[in-house]
Amino acid sequence: MVATAVDTLDVILSKPPLTWSTSNPEIATVNTSGVVTARQTAGAVDISASCTPPSCNIGVLPGLPVYSTGGTLPNGQALALA
Repeated sequence: MVATAVDTLDVILSKPPLTWSTSNPEIATVNTSGVVTARQTAGAVDISASCTPPSCNIGVLPGLPVYSTGGTLPNGQALALA
């Protein structure tokens, strides 16, 4: 599974400065490009993407991190996964 990051206008971000993380690396891992690899066939895992200034959201004050929304974008559309 590979995640595709899109902005609020549904424009695909080709190289977003995201930090990917997994809630359970025994079930699945995620690399720096967002590629998820299953390590077990059963279990649950949450994959998150975050972006922290100054890498992104430049000019947003105060400089707060932006985290994934758990599968739904702020505009109500489902998070695109390829």
